[in-house]
Amino acid sequence: MSNRLFLKSVFGGISISIASFIYLQTGGVIGAVLFSAGLLMILNLGFKLFTGTVGYFDSADYVPSNVFILLGNVSGCMASLVFGHPEAQALVAKKLATPLAMVFAKGVVCGVLIYAAVESFKRKKDYMVPFCVAGFILFGAEHCIADLCYFLSARMMTLHVVLFLLVVASGNGVGAILTHMGSREK
Repeated sequence: MSNRLFLKSVFGGISISIASFIYLQTGGVIGAVLFSAGLLMILNLGFKLFTGTVGYFDSADYVPSNVFILLGNVSGCMASLVFGHPEAQALVAKKLATPLAMVFAKGVVCGVLIYAAVESFKRKKDYMVPFCVAGFILFGAEHCIADLCYFLSARMMTLHVVLFLLVVASGNGVGAILTHMGSREK
């Protein structure tokens, strides 16, 4: 894996850190729509985001590439430590109270919607990105990178949080892969 891919992945994590902070600042429908600025930065600037690449499993280096991207995103999310926010505490407490089976299901929903956003962008239908992003947030779906940003903003990192994030990442992957398989032309 290249240094350039890692750097693009770090900036992907930073982009989601910024989007997460915007959401914490504004909340509600406006915050959900404005969160899409993070994904739009990633898509327009060529950054890498695990949830935006995990559905595209057609390459030989699929697994190592996505693990590398995920590690870069995690590194970029460290920016959230700078953007601590009082609203993060309540948000992460609510997330951790959710049963893990539901967390996985909410991760799947997010994977579907993020895949749809990325694929729409690739098909020159950029206007769909804010709808898909706001949709996953307003649904209450779980996004592994955004959730990491919220936990870091709340200054909370425990084994339970790590398990939560692994379940979310698995759900994001399943949702994206299934959507990719369902959307492929015959």
